[in-house]
Amino acid sequence: MTKRKFIALFSGVIMGAAILSGCGMSDAAKSAQNAINALPDEYTPEIEEQISSANELYDNLSEEDKKDVDKKRIDNLIDGRKKYSEELSGSINEKIDALTINLSSADGLKSSYEAVREIMTEIENTPEEADEFIQYEALGEKVDSLFEKCNTIDKNLRTDGDAVTSMTETVQLMQYTSSTSTLYSYCVDISSELSKMTGVVSKVDLQSAIDDFEDGLLYDDVVATAMGPYNVFSAVLDLSEAVLDYYEPYTTGIDMDTIREDLSTYTDTILTRSGQK
Repeated sequence: MTKRKFIALFSGVIMGAAILSGCGMSDAAKSAQNAINALPDEYTPEIEEQISSANELYDNLSEEDKKDVDKKRIDNLIDGRKKYSEELSGSINEKIDALTINLSSADGLKSSYEAVREIMTEIENTPEEADEFIQYEALGEKVDSLFEKCNTIDKNLRTDGDAVTSMTETVQLMQYTSSTSTLYSYCVDISSELSKMTGVVSKVDLQSAIDDFEDGLLYDDVVATAMGPYNVFSAVLDLSEAVLDYYEPYTTGIDMDTIREDLSTYTDTILTRSGQK
């Protein structure tokens, strides 16, 4: 071997060794490359933090250092993330389409909430790339209807509870007077409170008892007048128990406060991830 060939061969070996060892790269570039090389070949949600860390190291490099770093692995994983997001969004959209908001009972409201919670938990663990594919508008409408139902239940409970309380207090006053005009006035007051109720339970029996009592007072019907206070009191008691029975599942069977808080958070998440907030 000639001296010239030996020198050329030796120089090639030295250059190859320098490339393999990262010679000529800055410490920052070496750190970024090592982080990139440590990334797995396939994307999974569990490596998000690892991708972000490696990408941040690369982004913080100078333009000259970036030329020395091969970031194809990051690019490939980002492409893999997009494909994963498209597939995952398809599964989520199927669940959104199948989601039925049942507001006919407390059990229906609870099961609807749990179905929404399951979808939102999945969304919160989904990469942002999936946001452009997820049917947020449809999901938002269903969450809104569930939230509105919770607010309606609260409002109706206060309305019916206040009315029953007022009617109970009024009917108790009937036993302390025999004045026809006063008793008639009490009947009018009870009818007024009854009209304020939402109608989730039947008001027919109480209204009938009030009407009979008022007629007895107007036409001086001794029997109707004598039995009037008792009949009205019994009807108020029955109505009160019916109201308690209706709302009991909403007040003790489920935690309405927690549901409302969660639904409010879900609405914010939907608006944020859909780009509306």
